[in-house]
Amino acid sequence: MNIQKGDLILTSTPSMMYEHMRQAMGVRYDHLAVAIDQDSIIHISPPKVRIVQSNVFLMKKRSPLILRVNTSLENKELFVEQMLKHLGHDYDYGRATTMIFSLLCDRSIFRSENSNKSQALEYLIDPGTI
Repeated sequence: MNIQKGDLILTSTPSMMYEHMRQAMGVRYDHLAVAIDQDSIIHISPPKVRIVQSNVFLMKKRSPLILRVNTSLENKELFVEQMLKHLGHDYDYGRATTMIFSLLCDRSIFRSENSNKSQALEYLIDPGTI
């Protein structure tokens, strides 16, 4: 799977505990990561924000969904730079959510270069096809 800097990666942890948690919460995914490059991601999860190898998150059994934000490389680099500042810090759901929404809410993200249609994300991988 081809990931790029700034891609958001959602995964489902293959364990009974996480399966029950997802069912109780009515969600499909339980982990979020941000791509630094093809090989490394920022794992945004308790207990601490850390870097892990991307192949851990991209395993078929985790049903990864890769979302590519439709923005400039400069915006993606700034976003990843900001996320890297949190390495080693305690996980903070509110802070992580705020940073991701700030990236998605940048007005330039919602304009496709070829049209006036709103398009915040390109769905790169359909988990049903993996």
